[in-house]
Amino acid sequence: MCCEQPPQLTVANGHDLTPKISPHCGRSFDAITRERLLEGVLLPHSNFPRSNNENMTDMIDFQDAFRIHMGTWDEMAVRATKVRMMVFVEEQGVPLVLECDSFDAVSRHVLAVDTNGNTIGTGRLLPDGHVGRMAVLPEWRGKGVGAALLRKLMESARENGVQQLALNAQIRAVPFYTRFGFVPVGSEFVEAGILHLAMIRDLRG
Repeated sequence: MCCEQPPQLTVANGHDLTPKISPHCGRSFDAITRERLLEGVLLPHSNFPRSNNENMTDMIDFQDAFRIHMGTWDEMAVRATKVRMMVFVEEQGVPLVLECDSFDAVSRHVLAVDTNGNTIGTGRLLPDGHVGRMAVLPEWRGKGVGAALLRKLMESARENGVQQLALNAQIRAVPFYTRFGFVPVGSEFVEAGILHLAMIRDLRG
């Protein structure tokens, strides 16, 4: 799940980054809530300032099968939430209370969108270089979507002067991150009921 919980994040640009549950996520997840999320009715608003560009930015084509977009949480919330709920909460059984946190508002987010306009994957980058919430719908796995999302996050990190990336990888995803130069740190641990391994990637040089 890449449920990053960087303890050093307390204040950034005047915003409190102490981990806490978003008041818009609630503590239960039923069929009605799911339907409203998928319809875009429930918008997880944040108090983080909107970007000057109201549209999703930094669009890149990948073999005409899907496109990668990058933007703020305000721009990406509904689409990213849809994918994350389907992958983490419904498929993997991650409690909703753990899936939602206050880091979304201060992160840069990426979306993968297919040629029909459907969101098929997402991920985020925290200001300190933590990568997380990487999720791709089952039918799109193994088709380069995750790789494209991660490359965009790494590119954004470099552009913003981040020297090292960090993430908590689900054990089955470790080989994927290894392909991109991430190396394990420490021992395996359980997070949200799933076995994980911390990994880092040096972006210098």
